[in-house]
Amino acid sequence: MKVPSNLTDAEWDVIHVLWNEDEPCTAGRVQEALASSRGWAYSTVKTTLDRMVTKHLLTVVQEGKRHLFSPAVSASTTRFSELKHFLGQAFGGAFSPALQLLIEEEGLSPDELATLQRMIEEASND
Repeated sequence: MKVPSNLTDAEWDVIHVLWNEDEPCTAGRVQEALASSRGWAYSTVKTTLDRMVTKHLLTVVQEGKRHLFSPAVSASTTRFSELKHFLGQAFGGAFSPALQLLIEEEGLSPDELATLQRMIEEASND
């Protein structure tokens, strides 16, 4: 399944909550998890969850009066889809210029450089 790109900041916040849970969540549980960072009303959380179901980012199961929401997409698939979209928009799909800009503007710690070097070596051996 193709993961929609351009998740909103609100959708990212919600999906992170659901990825971190071991079981499906009610809107109330999501509201509680986001209380300190978002302070949303229950209706705002429920509307966001329902929109994410429509976008196929979440699934919902009704148990009695409760609606239980779960991620329909994995963290890795969603992150990769967003990264591909970003690279396409900002760098014409090219990875190297994006990485170069990050290195030049943000710098890399010695540990990050070592990890990157190891990743390059492993990719070269494949």
